[in-house]
Amino acid sequence: AREIANALKSLDDDKAFRRVVLVGGKEILNHITQNLPSSIQRKQIATRALDLGRGDAEIRDEMWKLFFEEERADEARLWDHIRSEYLRGGLARVGLERVLEAAATGRVETVVVDRDFKPMGARCRDCEHLAAEEVETCPKCGSASLYPVDVVNEIVEILEQTSATVDFV
Repeated sequence: AREIANALKSLDDDKAFRRVVLVGGKEILNHITQNLPSSIQRKQIATRALDLGRGDAEIRDEMWKLFFEEERADEARLWDHIRSEYLRGGLARVGLERVLEAAATGRVETVVVDRDFKPMGARCRDCEHLAAEEVETCPKCGSASLYPVDVVNEIVEILEQTSATVDFV
């Protein structure tokens, strides 16, 4: 249990991860959980005791099922938080223009984006202004020298410069 806990800590130190799913025998899961550092325990989203004699394919299927169940529940919690913050007039922003504006000024903690959302915008060659929609002329400098860009990719690049996260759902 200590070796597994130490290995998880080492993995997290090398390449930080956001979630941990543990499966195995009930007794060993208890020992591993007790030996995990608090930084890893906070990332632990699920444990499930399984009969390890069931075969690798069945265990792997159960792990993926557990992971996706927890992933969807986490996404729902995050969206509920953003929605309630937005509806009460709080700090949340909804819509490309508002999210882009908040990202550009470093006022973003987390962005939630539908995986299938692929909005196209435009970037000005002259002043580098990013428009969250396809336009004929730059709204900032009036130039017609624009090129198409994927707005989500542009926002992600902006957010990479801060500690903000992007959750594709």
